[in-house]
Amino acid sequence: KFIQQNETQKKLAEISKEKIDAELKLLKTQINPHFLFNTLNNIYGLSLKKSDQTPEIILKLAKIMRYNIFDSAKDKVSVQKEIENIQDFIDIQRIRHKSVSVEFIHSIDDISQEISPLILLHFVENAFKHGASESRFDSYIRINLKLENRTLIYKVENSKELGLTKDSTKIGLKNIKRQLELLYSKHILTIDNSDKIFRITLKISFETNE
Repeated sequence: KFIQQNETQKKLAEISKEKIDAELKLLKTQINPHFLFNTLNNIYGLSLKKSDQTPEIILKLAKIMRYNIFDSAKDKVSVQKEIENIQDFIDIQRIRHKSVSVEFIHSIDDISQEISPLILLHFVENAFKHGASESRFDSYIRINLKLENRTLIYKVENSKELGLTKDSTKIGLKNIKRQLELLYSKHILTIDNSDKIFRITLKISFETNE
């Protein structure tokens, strides 16, 4: 009877894990396709101007697409890879949002530390979509990532204008929150949403999640 009970618990645990894996895959696939279309339009515009930036941007887009298709299918990637992907994304967005001041500071004490792919990028996408693209004046995005003693502290802040808020921000954040719940039992996500600033601070303790 004990063996049978043990087997039942094992099967239930396996079913539960499969359900979580399936949910995570679904959440990861909910990436906004507008980024790809907008980037292709920007590349087309640059090519018409015969801009020297065109080949570089095509390479960056190819890297991002490779990361989204292949690396995002993995359970984990190195934090270093995630940083490179964020940087490529920022470089492409700078073409669209020339008046936006973007600062990305990162400091890592262990480049082999792994993290779920795209989890950090979502916050940067959110900052560009609901900060930069909704602002008619000079705006800024500040990103700060620090990894020390297996603890990651990640801050993303963007300026915003009064009255320019959208419900779609909540949908995007709901997706990220759910992923964090499923992946990292020991994490803290704080959101500051004032009249002029939107800021998230994420803390993940890897030691307790592995």
